[in-house]
Amino acid sequence: MQASWIRCVVAVGLTVTALKTAAPASGTPGTQRAIRAYLGPPRTAPAADETFRLPVYVRDGGEDLVSYALQVRYDPAVLEIVAIDGGTFGGFSERPVTEPATFRRGRTRFAAVNRGVRRTHRTTNVANIVFRVVGGSGTNTQIRLQKGNSTPIVVNPDFEGRPLKTRQPVVVTIR
Repeated sequence: MQASWIRCVVAVGLTVTALKTAAPASGTPGTQRAIRAYLGPPRTAPAADETFRLPVYVRDGGEDLVSYALQVRYDPAVLEIVAIDGGTFGGFSERPVTEPATFRRGRTRFAAVNRGVRRTHRTTNVANIVFRVVGGSGTNTQIRLQKGNSTPIVVNPDFEGRPLKTRQPVVVTIR
């Protein structure tokens, strides 16, 4: 039997490692479908000193999302994070675990666990990032969503890790 280690982030900020035992490999190994994560665009172009929200979505590929660990990158001369709130989906409605000290550094990690391991929809709003504009009119930044650790997405109640793909960054220009 072949064993592989899978990491799962727990909502209290600890990292739990679970051992998943797989059947012996025979023939061609199966392929894992990548899970997609992306940021929704802002409703309007923000002005200096304004706050705005970007929703974080995960497309689960038909598998139930158990947890995620992501990071967001942005230009700290243009934006700072005010808060990272939970999403509209009930299992991820609580605030994700994050480190507020990083909100002005240009890179912030955040993670959450699906409370009750509720079945997710194909596209699930897992979080909402609230930004404040600190740059002046005409400045812009790319906001990139990336994996937050080596196993950024865990799916189905067997806690299987999946690769993560992200879309192009959201570009925000200050009006």
